[in-house]
Amino acid sequence: MARLAALRKGDWDQFDHLLSGSDLSAEEVVKLTKNPEVLQAMLTAMREQPAFRLIHSVFNTVADIRTAFSGRLAEKGVDVKKFSWAGPEKAPDYNENTDTALVLDATLGTLKETFEYAWEWACDGQDKNWRLPGLSSDTDKLEIIPDAEPFCPWTLRWRRIRLNAGIGQVPTSIEAKKSLGTALLFVSAQHPERIRKTDYKTRFGFWLPGLRCTVPGSEVMAYSPYVCRRADGGGVGLDANPRGDGSSHLGVPVEE
Repeated sequence: MARLAALRKGDWDQFDHLLSGSDLSAEEVVKLTKNPEVLQAMLTAMREQPAFRLIHSVFNTVADIRTAFSGRLAEKGVDVKKFSWAGPEKAPDYNENTDTALVLDATLGTLKETFEYAWEWACDGQDKNWRLPGLSSDTDKLEIIPDAEPFCPWTLRWRRIRLNAGIGQVPTSIEAKKSLGTALLFVSAQHPERIRKTDYKTRFGFWLPGLRCTVPGSEVMAYSPYVCRRADGGGVGLDANPRGDGSSHLGVPVEE
């Protein structure tokens, strides 16, 4: 799904109004269509402005996360009044680690609802997406690992998560109670540029170590999902591997 296609109609209407009131002429629009490199130069300059600048070149600001989250709830018809804070409402600060993200972690009514809500949002932020066929979030296919923090519906919590922790380690390499699950899908949703900048040299894919699942052909909850950037054309990917397997391309994120 194209990134622009994820815009709500009201946003399109405001953008159209902005363009109509600008000095941009019809002739200049035609020139832009014939010289796409100029549009890219315009975008590059725009993203250097403070209002558009990303933290560490990949992460959205707290204000932008809040705005996107509120807009998403409204679009999906989810009443924000259902949520209660499970921690401080004030977000922590970003730190010097260039691969540490701030995320507004949320739970909906069930684990399945939360998982699918976050994954759909992550897909809307990318031009392409891929998910392992048969990777299901049904209750008999996906669950929180034993001893991890239990699922509590309709909560909000700010988390600061270091994505470049545990590179090459297995999902079970950290204590169960510290393992993160759907919060990492919300990272993918709220920071689409981080997914696009995944190069497996400085920024890696990451396990969702707090979750375990089945895969087609195996009914055993012996696998963990992971988020990646697809090598075949880019976009966000959701796959799963055995929990006892490590990968040099994946990290085991931790909360800071």
